[in-house]
Amino acid sequence: MAGGKGSRLGAVTASRPKPLIELGGKPMAERVLEAWKAKGFRHFVFTLNYLGDQIRDYFGDGRNRGVMIDYVEEPTSLGTFGILSLLPMKPTRPIMVVNCDVVTGLDFSRCSIIMEADRSVATMAVRDYVSEVPFGIVQTHGGLIMQISEKPRFTYQVAAGVYTLSPEALETIEPNTYLDMPTLFERLIAAGKQTRCHHVNSYCFDLGTIDQIKAAEIYLAGRGLL
Repeated sequence: MAGGKGSRLGAVTASRPKPLIELGGKPMAERVLEAWKAKGFRHFVFTLNYLGDQIRDYFGDGRNRGVMIDYVEEPTSLGTFGILSLLPMKPTRPIMVVNCDVVTGLDFSRCSIIMEADRSVATMAVRDYVSEVPFGIVQTHGGLIMQISEKPRFTYQVAAGVYTLSPEALETIEPNTYLDMPTLFERLIAAGKQTRCHHVNSYCFDLGTIDQIKAAEIYLAGRGLL
């Protein structure tokens, strides 16, 4: 998924698309591609919109990187999954979808294996997100104080930006129709289809802001991963 404007990056993306913003001296989309290639993936499709020609010019057809790259361009914003209706081929096996700004240690090769093993139609990688309330939480009942929790921390599971979709799931996507991630999964669940989460037990960075990019660089450099 390489079509977003990267608006959270401000002026940095005024003349350069977000996938080509560098992480440790290399475009973030190239780091994503290299990570997937290392796990055995060889055929990639970039979905383009904002300044997509720059991405196409940079990566070409992928032969100089030992992979095959196709491109799909949105005529208008179609959401995370709506653009998949424009794929140049009809997949007969599960495909994996990843946001161009997700750098993670997740073993991608395991996701589709797990999905096929338990007959799910779609999986979503999730990661832990910890939120801390900076106040004491007071629980009351009938005007009586029952309990006080000082600055509690809550852990939620949030989407990590990596998805596996079966051909059956792809068939529910209508051509040239906007479709975001929550709507697709809600649609599958309502139809009685099994969807499953895959927990990321390794690092996972959403490179949406300059601060997040810097934090990722520090973490990855400190572990010899840049």
